[in-house]
Amino acid sequence: MDNTSPIFTFGEVRHGTVNWKIKYYYKRERIDGICSITAVKTKVNVIYHVPKIAKNYKSPKGTRQVFQRYYEILKTYLKKHAEIAVEAADEIEKELVKIKPLNNCELIKTDAKRVAKSILVKYKKKNKDYEIRTYEGFLEGVRVAKLL
Repeated sequence: MDNTSPIFTFGEVRHGTVNWKIKYYYKRERIDGICSITAVKTKVNVIYHVPKIAKNYKSPKGTRQVFQRYYEILKTYLKKHAEIAVEAADEIEKELVKIKPLNNCELIKTDAKRVAKSILVKYKKKNKDYEIRTYEGFLEGVRVAKLL
């Protein structure tokens, strides 16, 4: 897999990755000159890049079973990265509605951007910390040697 993986990070071959992006939407309402956020929704987009054996590939006996075991371990590991994205989206939804009402709706917009950005920075760090803590999944079983 190291020879055929198209996934590289900082010059290192990877067997799988997850990319996530969070969009957030909120409703502002002005009542008696005071502007506040009344509703928040988030949308999490997660893209997995994982290996696959071509259906028509003639592999030695047992290769597909070994690969499938590895694939399940990798998938479980990558799902934890996606869960971090969902946690970030949940926090954005909870925190934006707590923004203090103001008499200026543009300031509410500025505050919402600041709060959302700080949450995203926090969870991107959490995502990276997970990579470091697990030695890029090695401690979670994401290693080819474990299959053999």
